[in-house]
This record gives sequence, C-alpha cells and structure tokens, in this order.
Amino acid sequence: MLSSIDRQQLDFYEKLTDEERKAYSPFVIMRYMGSMANRDPGQMYAILATNDLVNIGFSDLNKHPELQHKLLCCAGMGSKQYRPWIPPPKGKRGGQNCVIKFLAGMYPQCNSTELDLMYANITSEQLDQLAYANDISEKDIKDMLKVLADR
Repeated sequence: MLSSIDRQQLDFYEKLTDEERKAYSPFVIMRYMGSMANRDPGQMYAILATNDLVNIGFSDLNKHPELQHKLLCCAGMGSKQYRPWIPPPKGKRGGQNCVIKFLAGMYPQCNSTELDLMYANITSEQLDQLAYANDISEKDIKDMLKVLADR
C-alpha cells in the first residue's frame, strides 16, 4: 500500500476489493507518510508535503477515502521509500521542552505532530548545526543537546 502511494499510483484505491477498502486506513497511512529515516534527504519534504497536502482538511474528507488516497499520492516521492512507524506521543508531555520550542520557532508552519516527528528524528549533530546557524547561545545549545540526549 505504501509503495503504491510513494509511486503515486492514483488508481490503487479504486482497484481494491470491498474487504480491502474496509481495512484501508488513511489516517494510519498519513502517519507513515510523514516519517522517513533520520538521514534521508527527503525527510523534511515528507513531513511538510504530508501536512500541507494531506493533513489540512483531512477530517473534512473522512467520507471520501479515494480522494484522501489521491492526496496521499501527491505527497509521495515517486519511488519506494523506507518509512518507519513513529508512534504518537504517550500522554501529555507537561509542556514543551526547549528543543521543541526551538523547532517551533524555526518552523512556525508546523503543527505539534510534525514538531514531535522532527524531535523524534533529529540528531544531536543536526540540532547543533541548526542552532549554531541561527545564533543560539552556547549555553542554550548545551541545554538542548542535553534534552535530546535524555529523550
């Protein structure tokens, strides 16, 4: 199913049997579409395309799974991708940590789910480079790297 979406096969859903259509879950697929391996250059595209093309108005289209499938295809990369499952956050975090606050400031267009995905996948090297490039103080960078190491 994911490879058909990655390869942008728009007619995949209409070829499913009634039983297969019942098992088709656009929400679960959307969770997969927004994730890619840590060092994949298409990682940010996957997150942003899934949000901008699929997530906005997603619940309004819940009675139109074929249309949701076609929107998911628009977020596909054109070839099969490895997309690990990233589970939703468990419970409330009790406020945002400094890394998520920093990412939210860098990417104000992202929602909390996307920020959680970025937080789950960002490496300490990537965070260090991003923070340094944005003139974040050494103390704040160390604090963020500590939070990242403790996750």
